[in-house]
Amino acid sequence: MRTLLAFDPSPQAQEMLEHVNRMRVNPQAELNVLFSSLQPLTARDADGDPAIKYFHDPTAAGIQGEWQSLKAVATPGWNENLVTAALGHSERMIAADQQSHQLPGEPGLGDRVRNAGNGSWSTVGENVFAYAKNPFHTHSDFAIDWGVSNRGHRLNIMSASFHDFGVGFVEETASATRVGPLVTTQNFASRFNYGNPFLLGVVYRDGNSNQRFDAGEGIGGATLTVTGPAGTFTTTTMSAGGFQLKVPAGTSTVTAAGGGLSGSQVRSGVAASSANVKVDFSGSGSATNPTNPVAPSAPTGVVATPGNGRVLLA
Repeated sequence: MRTLLAFDPSPQAQEMLEHVNRMRVNPQAELNVLFSSLQPLTARDADGDPAIKYFHDPTAAGIQGEWQSLKAVATPGWNENLVTAALGHSERMIAADQQSHQLPGEPGLGDRVRNAGNGSWSTVGENVFAYAKNPFHTHSDFAIDWGVSNRGHRLNIMSASFHDFGVGFVEETASATRVGPLVTTQNFASRFNYGNPFLLGVVYRDGNSNQRFDAGEGIGGATLTVTGPAGTFTTTTMSAGGFQLKVPAGTSTVTAAGGGLSGSQVRSGVAASSANVKVDFSGSGSATNPTNPVAPSAPTGVVATPGNGRVLLA
């Protein structure tokens, strides 16, 4: 059985999903990705470090204390409807030339994701950043959450409630606007009747040897074969290197081949239950799993608690 997604994420979008999922799989290891030093606190992102110093937030002690509460959670997969909703909101932020979760005349978050298709959402969340430089700047902004007291962006990234994801990156470099150069909306969601979990991941060539996926490193056209008690399932990596397919619960062997990989790579004992499972393949070894800076606007609404970027849908 062959399963293909109906859309093709950009390299930047695929990098964004990889940042989110890497942090969800191992939040403690993500500290080393985000910071070159915890004492003094120094962000690896060139724009993030001055932002932390500008806001005086978080502190070195604060980030370490907050991070201790983060626990590994399952990885969300792509959902095309969430991508559509996210792109639409990013376009609206450009048109309004402002960063906001709710723009004049715009439907609320719940209605936006419903209008994009698949109305069976139970919970949705949103992160926005209208002044990003690149995907890693965006990820650093949301994960560190400088200047946002409730850390709502980070909570969305690490919420076990979410199993679907979409991101809308829109470039904006017009001199007449303040937003840009990369306007970003992340949408997270949960669906009723989710069904079988996704096996998802990325096939890539680690060109800069940083042991993680970056935009442009993906290997498109590689074939993934999943063999287990329920049969054999196959899919092909998208142009940016990502893949995902629904698999029945059970333990399988996953093989990646073709598309520029040297030979076949095999992962055995891949166990799927009710949650999504992530498996990556690297062409050059195994992957591990500003002046006046602007903070992202605080996410809006947690199930009846404003300020945390989540809304319970009836």
